Amino acid sequence: TKDKGCKRFCTESEHLYAVDDLSEALTLIQERDTHRATLCGTIETKIDSGEYPGLMDLITSTIANHIWDVDWIVEADAAYSYDDELEDVAVVKCEFATPDGHPEFRVVDYRNDILVMQASIRLEINATCGFSFSVRDTIDHDSMHIGDATVVTKDTVTVEVLLTIENPNIGTPEIVEIELIPSRQNLNFGSIQPDFRDEDPNSEYY
Repeated sequence: TKDKGCKRFCTESEHLYAVDDLSEALTLIQERDTHRATLCGTIETKIDSGEYPGLMDLITSTIANHIWDVDWIVEADAAYSYDDELEDVAVVKCEFATPDGHPEFRVVDYRNDILVMQASIRLEINATCGFSFSVRDTIDHDSMHIGDATVVTKDTVTVEVLLTIENPNIGTPEIVEIELIPSRQNLNFGSIQPDFRDEDPNSEYY
């Protein structure tokens, strides 16, 4: 901009900078993005070289502790109507969601020597869900409970995490925070039916 009022406003701001020439502005943005990408690449190399030996354990524990920040959508096929209650989602294994399993980060923010990066994480999980089955009574049209089942499924999903690093320009910068980004994930329990194995065949209902 060449507007004097805009320039004056930018001068008084901590976060704005006035540039007269568009090509200069684009050059500054490119330099910024290149610097950020270099910082991410450096961190990726340090992780590959073993400078953060406990990182994946920290990511795994963070995801496990905040597993219910994920909106889990239960899916299943059944011959009867059912209600579901997801009982547990256990993290079995975590790894970077890249073809070779190596870290790959994307810059979210970088200011005041604080770098925030985003990474995709592939999770292997065991999920347990309780199902309550019912049928419609053809006489009074009420729902009649006919049985229950507890079903366990194994699945693989991809979630996103944020890693916050202080002073990324020093030798081995410290990762000060790991966050799980809330998301929605589907859990397919396949074909389900009531489990009658614990029913008493001598019951008056038989």
